[in-house]
Amino acid sequence: RRASAPIAAAPAKPRFPPQHLYLVRSTLATLADANRTGNYSVLRDTAAPAFQAKHTPADLAAVFAEARKRPIDLAPAVMLEPETFEATRPTGELLQLAGTFVSGGDRIAFRLVYAAIGGHWRLTDVAIGAEAMAAAR
Repeated sequence: RRASAPIAAAPAKPRFPPQHLYLVRSTLATLADANRTGNYSVLRDTAAPAFQAKHTPADLAAVFAEARKRPIDLAPAVMLEPETFEATRPTGELLQLAGTFVSGGDRIAFRLVYAAIGGHWRLTDVAIGAEAMAAAR
């Protein structure tokens, strides 16, 4: 008798397109750094020109003041897959990525919108919110 090697299971397909996860993770990591330091220049400077024209770093600091005060921990977004995730194309040139992930005792919701500019997706809108898990039940 010949012993046969176990058949290797096919690798699991990722739940989310890697490019979409990269956009979410890199944007939320940049936002986490901005919230930690109070410096929103990099977030603004890597965004779409229309976003840059609309928001100064000081404007963004005011928008995210509550996230700094609370504070909302965005670090798990870089390491974990979202709990929920949805990608939509509101127009041919826009990509919206929205979902939630769990960070400690909070459920963090995000909505990120990107525009296709020069072959790259550039941020045009960002919204985050946190809800305590105990309150979510």
